[in-house]
Amino acid sequence: MSQKAKVWTILLSCIGLLALYGIYEGKQHKDRIKQNQIITTGKIVDHEKKGYRTDDLFIYEYFVNGSKYKASHIGNWPKDYSVFLNRNFPVAYNELDHKEAEMLIFPSDFERLDIPFPDSLKWVLPYKF
Repeated sequence: MSQKAKVWTILLSCIGLLALYGIYEGKQHKDRIKQNQIITTGKIVDHEKKGYRTDDLFIYEYFVNGSKYKASHIGNWPKDYSVFLNRNFPVAYNELDHKEAEMLIFPSDFERLDIPFPDSLKWVLPYKF
């Protein structure tokens, strides 16, 4: 095997391992929230466009025992994202680590944590791709 092929093999192996670790850590994050889940309400306070073809990022705040936490919710949002700004949505957080949280907006968010989708959020359905 040539030197160039070895470098590419090592590089691709590292990228693959990083991708697997990211998938594993994301699943662990969801599992920790599911196991120690508390529901509160959070408010979307800001929006960031991450790029032309990439997902958008909503910044949200939620309170636990009087302490404010900030987190983000990434997703493929409609062009008129402003309908979500300053709106309240449920937030599931880990009772043991309050910084681990997921904002629940669309049915798929609720399904990942085995929580029924509430009728009060049906207004968001036309905005999901």
